[in-house]
Amino acid sequence: MIISFHYSCMLYYVRKLYRPETFTMRSMQLHRTTGKADWLAIPPQSHTIWQRLAARTQGIVTPSNAVTIAGFALVLIGLQEILNQHYLSGTVLLTTGRICDILDGWLAELTRTKSPLGEFLDAAIDKTLTLLTVATFFAVHIAPAWALIALVTPHVLIVVIMLGWRIRKRAFHPSLVGKLSMVGVWLSLLIYALAHIVSLPAAALAATQVIVVASSAAGLYAAAQYIRGRD
Repeated sequence: MIISFHYSCMLYYVRKLYRPETFTMRSMQLHRTTGKADWLAIPPQSHTIWQRLAARTQGIVTPSNAVTIAGFALVLIGLQEILNQHYLSGTVLLTTGRICDILDGWLAELTRTKSPLGEFLDAAIDKTLTLLTVATFFAVHIAPAWALIALVTPHVLIVVIMLGWRIRKRAFHPSLVGKLSMVGVWLSLLIYALAHIVSLPAAALAATQVIVVASSAAGLYAAAQYIRGRD
């Protein structure tokens, strides 16, 4: 069920990638902002309770940020469980934390509390958790070293590129291809973790290798687009 959820997310992005005419900005909000907080475009007297709370705290206290931080904590606890060789509980916590990462963007859209701070927090935690998870999996030998390197290298490059652009005072938003790559990263990691709990057929592991290669290629493409100043 957990793996199929991430797989469904990947299929959704693939369909949007190959059918751009059906893709709308509203369907791809997911913490992507226009550079201003949502509530600034709404008269104060029309603010919801969540928008009033966000406005009073400069965008710090929002439902989506709470979910983002909860997901961050769950993944950290899950990684500690995996380091202690409690693979089942660790994998469940990892997956729950990543589901939070998927849900926070939708919650921000639903409550109309998206902001540059929320977008930055979501992206920063996403990259941080990816690096920590890859390092943990490498330490306990959950996944092949080549696969972990292939998965993480494009996103390390993206972080470096983004920092360079930020120094130049230019902001970028997560791209569709970059998000697709990240879905592939976590789908691969969760399958490798699952393989430590139950015996998976060879075909499943072979399919995982294909996902690793595709995710790495998508990540490198996204990095190349960011270098060219596109998101």
